[in-house]
Amino acid sequence: MLQLDNLHLHNSFLQSYTSIPTLEDSISLIDHMIKTLPSLSPNRSTYRVLLSRSCRESNSSLSSYQKVLNLMVNNEFKPNQVTVDVVIRSLCSVERVDYVVLLVMEFSLKHSKPDIFTYNFLVKSLCKSRILNSVYSFIDEMKNIFNIKPDLITCTILIDNVCNAKNI
Repeated sequence: MLQLDNLHLHNSFLQSYTSIPTLEDSISLIDHMIKTLPSLSPNRSTYRVLLSRSCRESNSSLSSYQKVLNLMVNNEFKPNQVTVDVVIRSLCSVERVDYVVLLVMEFSLKHSKPDIFTYNFLVKSLCKSRILNSVYSFIDEMKNIFNIKPDLITCTILIDNVCNAKNI
């Protein structure tokens, strides 16, 4: 229990720390913490803190995201639906929706498909930044390739968007 509390404390510290320096500094901090306290092993939430930070980096590519994802996979933490959610919400929060569609496809192929809650969040974000035909294409792709089907919430999001755009 003490180790879990320590890990929680370290993750909280890392969360605060990642808002200030570069991603490289945050990764160095984790390495230092592991070397200083060998009993401390990063867990899935540790990598999610870094992943969230990396998605908010201002560089035009997603190299920092890939770096954290590789670090995560190399330490035997295969990305799951929560990881997909963290990436999607982090990228949408900084209006990088163009990358989100590509990453969702990549995650769905290699790791894990988004759950319906994350999927609906993404559809809603896409409706705010893209034309509806593009959103419909995304929905069709997700349905045909990955068998992720729209639910009542998805349809409500689309109807609401059509009505708000006065495109009835």
